Amino acid sequence: MRNLRGKLLGTITCIIILLVLHQTLKKWKKRSLHDEVQVAVVNQPVHGQSNDEHHRENSVHKVVNKPVHDDSNLYERALDMNYAQKVHNVNKFGEHTSGTAVILIQVHDRAVFFTHLIDSLRVVRGIEKATIVISMDKFSTEINDIIATIDFCRYITIFFPFAMQLFPSSFPGEDPNDCSRDISRTEAIARKCNNAEYPDSYGHYREVRYVQIKHHWLWKLHMVFSGMKVLADGKSPVLLLEEDYYVFPDILHCLELGIAFRESKCPRCDLISLGNYEPRQDYSTLANHVDFNAWTSTKSNMGMVITKQFYDKLAACTDMICDFDDYNWDWSLQAASLSCMSGGVFTVQFKASRVYHFGTCSGMHNSANCNVGDHMRNVKSKLNSANLFPTSLHVAADDPKPAINPRPNGGWGDLRDRTLCKKYKTLCESALKS
Repeated sequence: MRNLRGKLLGTITCIIILLVLHQTLKKWKKRSLHDEVQVAVVNQPVHGQSNDEHHRENSVHKVVNKPVHDDSNLYERALDMNYAQKVHNVNKFGEHTSGTAVILIQVHDRAVFFTHLIDSLRVVRGIEKATIVISMDKFSTEINDIIATIDFCRYITIFFPFAMQLFPSSFPGEDPNDCSRDISRTEAIARKCNNAEYPDSYGHYREVRYVQIKHHWLWKLHMVFSGMKVLADGKSPVLLLEEDYYVFPDILHCLELGIAFRESKCPRCDLISLGNYEPRQDYSTLANHVDFNAWTSTKSNMGMVITKQFYDKLAACTDMICDFDDYNWDWSLQAASLSCMSGGVFTVQFKASRVYHFGTCSGMHNSANCNVGDHMRNVKSKLNSANLFPTSLHVAADDPKPAINPRPNGGWGDLRDRTLCKKYKTLCESALKS
């Protein structure tokens, strides 16, 4: 127990130092990052090292230079972006209006799909009233060039400040002394690699490219609801999209219908799910049909509409979400909804999806058989025959049963990930106060 407390203390110390760094960099924005900024890297004590030894070693701050990139100012650029929160195209579309829709897009580096998403948003009815927030975790010329083509609405760019691109050789990226995924716990302890005593539920150690997705998803929510000045009143519904989605022209129309319908017909429903994964979509007879059912990670996580009221519930369950041993944000949310949120989470689920996912062409399990042209032809054929812009909604089914408690998939056993995950709200609030 004493050893565990020591490890947790060391981890918390690491996060406190990162918080101090975050504030310090804000003050140093105009100065060279490589010349002026150093990071105190405080890892958990290795196996066999006493907490006193660990404390003495780090009380003088074992200091290493910030990693050098092709552009040594990447980290500073990320922080500048998050503090500036520049709203683009204000001269054309005016300031963000309280209560109007926000479209929050999580972007990594799949430029081809991101182009199609932006093209689909361009023709959405009412898009000129919305504000797009693009949350990135990788600096990419291609992605930046695509963002620069957005001339049809306001947009803001933010950057996940703990992305592996910014920390290529230290946590939250991959530290050279991190335990490899498949090493046994016994061997890990013998090698004294980082977090050796805490593999996941299946005996594996962290893989950065997977854990980053959950980190980024949670951080961006905290940033939008707790860290952005133009959205500080919390009255705007937030539509969650990802770079490999494609949306239908009536998605904002359906969002507005769904919000009004939820308030009048399903007070227990916290969310709206504008997308689904059904292989056969009926846009002729089911275009205005919705189900009231429990939110589940495998059916309801696409095209989610989140309000400040639900975000507050989620934020109150941060410990549960961050401690659940699953690298998937959606499985973690489902687990939290059953154990932390009274009565579970229910959603207004659209029967005819307004969001298309490029599926095998994207995500963590890419397919060699992916053909973007085939996917686009499939989407456009659906659009050509779709009965869009319904004037009202109809309840197809009302299922009061709660979701099933999910079995964790693992990949989230590292105490450093769990501790950092719990600090995002505080970090984002600092941006709002700046």
